[in-house]
Amino acid sequence: MNLAIVVGISRYDNLNELPACYNDAELIEEVLESSDRFDGILSLYDKQYLKSNDFKENIVKFIEEYKDKEVEELFLYYTGHGMYDGQEFYYLPSDYKKQKSKQTALENSELDTLLKSLRPNLTIKVVDACESGVQYIKGNKLTSKFDSYLEKTGDRFKSCYFMFSSYNNQNSWQNDNLSFFTKSFLNAIINYEGSDVRYKDIIDYISDEFETFDRQTPFFIGQADFTEKFLTKTEQVNEIVIPSDNHGVSEEETQGEIEEELTSLEELVKKDAEKYCTKEEVETIFNEIESVIKNFDYSKEMINLYNVDPSFNKTNSVFTDYNYNNIGRWLEDNKEQNYFAKPKYKEETYEDEERVKIDNPLLPASLASRYTTKTVTKTKQVVDGFKITEDVPYELVLIKTEPKFENIPWCICGITFIFSKTKINLFYFNSYYEEEGWDRRKLNKEFSWNFSTYKLKEKEEVINGIREILNEFQKYLINKIKKKIES
Repeated sequence: MNLAIVVGISRYDNLNELPACYNDAELIEEVLESSDRFDGILSLYDKQYLKSNDFKENIVKFIEEYKDKEVEELFLYYTGHGMYDGQEFYYLPSDYKKQKSKQTALENSELDTLLKSLRPNLTIKVVDACESGVQYIKGNKLTSKFDSYLEKTGDRFKSCYFMFSSYNNQNSWQNDNLSFFTKSFLNAIINYEGSDVRYKDIIDYISDEFETFDRQTPFFIGQADFTEKFLTKTEQVNEIVIPSDNHGVSEEETQGEIEEELTSLEELVKKDAEKYCTKEEVETIFNEIESVIKNFDYSKEMINLYNVDPSFNKTNSVFTDYNYNNIGRWLEDNKEQNYFAKPKYKEETYEDEERVKIDNPLLPASLASRYTTKTVTKTKQVVDGFKITEDVPYELVLIKTEPKFENIPWCICGITFIFSKTKINLFYFNSYYEEEGWDRRKLNKEFSWNFSTYKLKEKEEVINGIREILNEFQKYLINKIKKKIES
């Protein structure tokens, strides 16, 4: 028999909402059902909000139900937030909390153990994890290490195909309709001209479609013989409607540009120079960002509940209250990118055990020396924030919301900018204040800086990125209020 698990998580307590994930999962399930190949399908997306306990319990129950059956093929699809911490990949449920990551996330190794217990002859995992646009800054995140990790997971199964929407240091893009990777997966089926669609056909289609989309590079593992069929196209499959939009991997991007052959160094330089911005162009972008933030059209509901007060701060010292060491460490790991920012360091003391020689003049020379260990105090350089090295109109935007009613929370959105001559990273966070009195409150610091990366030459994309951050902040506020009122 063939089994499938479809997971789509759109709503989050502490992370950005991913509205497209519901549509992603719904369409994938529709394809699976239309294929008439799967004997059992576990759907975990209809409520959009999936707590960690429910996530794990439902999968365990599904596995137990079919544990004594002979499973030929096991298909897993996941769309939602994901995280790789350098050692393990995690699927993040709606109630994920950084301080309780083991309890409120599902480890990939744990999921693999559960799937493997069914002893499937072929295992397929399609992971459209948005760590992008919503990346976590967690120490050293090297693509090569992530690749190696994923490849090793394939060794746990007899035969497998793994499809990941992006490398761990890239964005997985989506709009309100669909994630771009899932849309490409579906188009691979719809646009296939034959009848029997193999998994390899899907991989080839996605690879070609993202070939010129340098912001996102899907990653694939195939430990099978490439003959395995996903489905036979039927009338029902052909009738599946994929939402259309003007976003995602455009035809121009997927087909690439036909460039003239460059025959001289001068032409090469001129061509490459088109990617670069002048200082004046960057100042214009900062001015437009300020205008968008000051004049953002918040919902009527938001305006009726809050006074919104954005401030544009120039002094780097304001970062000290906002977990800025994380960005400093990220910069340390991305030195080769030539950003106009650098980590700051401070000297820190620590204790270490050291082997020392003890001489005893009363003993013969052959016995006079012996060794022992003692605790010594040493110093080391540690990251202590970061500094923007280019003069810009402001370095940190803080958008604070003052509630008009006593029963709703004070909240804050922070935005800062790490940029070079060619690209800009929009770093941002959402958090709230814990009240200690009517006029006393402290910032809840259990938040992570997230970031999105844009080409500076694509100014409208940068501005739209700011609007998306503000929209996410607005959703964050509304969800905070609903949770407080409902509790």
